[in-house]
Amino acid sequence: MRVTPGSSVIDAQSRKKTGTVTTALGCRGLGLLRLEDAFNGNLAIQNHEDVKVQTFRPKWWPSEWVDGHQQFAAAT
Repeated sequence: MRVTPGSSVIDAQSRKKTGTVTTALGCRGLGLLRLEDAFNGNLAIQNHEDVKVQTFRPKWWPSEWVDGHQQFAAAT
């Protein structure tokens, strides 16, 4: 099963669209995600729900941009 650019990233529970895959190569990809949903740990590719999405914060990204969102996601 191949994920292609343009695939929708969804919250697997609510089915809400949270972003889009912009680039894919093998088992890795890059996408644009809503920050408030990016770290909830329940993301998948629409129509390929068995493909789970993992979010990583780049080391160069200021932590204050996501600290509040990660704490919120951990509490939900």
